[in-house]
Amino acid sequence: MKSSQDALSKSYVSDSPCKNITCINKAAKKCKTIRCFYGINTKEIVSDIKNYLDLNA
Repeated sequence: MKSSQDALSKSYVSDSPCKNITCINKAAKKCKTIRCFYGINTKEIVSDIKNYLDLNA
């Protein structure tokens, strides 16, 4: 994905157990238990950030 800045742009997808339409509009969120980021690979995100910072240090 192209970013509007001189930085890495990447989308990460979680394995959220719900597909609640109110997730599009966070102000309308009615979930009792927030599970939007359930199953997201945080190790991959941290690794990508570290790699980007190392390349631009």
